[in-house]
Amino acid sequence: MRFCADETLYRTDAKAETIAQWKLVSKGSAFILSVAKQPEYSARVLWGPGSGMSGEQGIPLGKDSAEIKLVNAIPLANTTEYTYRLMLH
Repeated sequence: MRFCADETLYRTDAKAETIAQWKLVSKGSAFILSVAKQPEYSARVLWGPGSGMSGEQGIPLGKDSAEIKLVNAIPLANTTEYTYRLMLH
């Protein structure tokens, strides 16, 4: 599984993209997304082989889905850290 945080920019420059990659092999594996405090960010999951899922899934930051649950959100000075847990299998 690969998580990508996309920043929506309202100008003609190319969109900035930050990619973080985790190899989560068991149900209950947790990971943290740390993003700048701006409402323009979103997250998307690119499912890899063996996950039982395919394609891409969007998740609003601070929300969860059936496959990925939000555990905690910690606001820091300039960022927010979101802890998510994998719920597959």
